[in-house]
Amino acid sequence: MRARHGGAPVEVRGLSGPLLVLLDQADVRRFYELPVRTLALDAPDKYRALSLLEPTGVICSHGD
Repeated sequence: MRARHGGAPVEVRGLSGPLLVLLDQADVRRFYELPVRTLALDAPDKYRALSLLEPTGVICSHGD
């Protein structure tokens, strides 16, 4: 996939809607450097919303 798309992010269809797949390490690094408030809803709300559709999905949330 990386060779086909030149390392650019790729949008794919997931079970609950579109997903962005980051193929380049620099893009992943930039993603995790974003402030948590940019990435996370309130953790309980996010958990409730995602647990039905993607129970094993990754959740970026505020720390306790």
